[in-house]
Amino acid sequence: QDDRTKNSVADTSIGLFSPTAQQFLPEFQKNVQDLKTKVLLGTVPMTAWDEYIAKMKNDPNVVKMSQEMTDAYNKRAGK
Repeated sequence: QDDRTKNSVADTSIGLFSPTAQQFLPEFQKNVQDLKTKVLLGTVPMTAWDEYIAKMKNDPNVVKMSQEMTDAYNKRAGK
């Protein structure tokens, strides 16, 4: 228990709200899990993961979700 306490990091996203995440995140998480499975099973090459991540970094929903979460965090932190 003590070892976990030394190494654990709080999840600062708990309690933050993003309307875009509410709508988009479940589908995004499913796609990520599906792709992980395909990579592990070898049905798609490892490069598919890098391509998907690069695509998601520029996806308008991901960008908007990230900005909403950043704004919510800053508001909570009083920034």
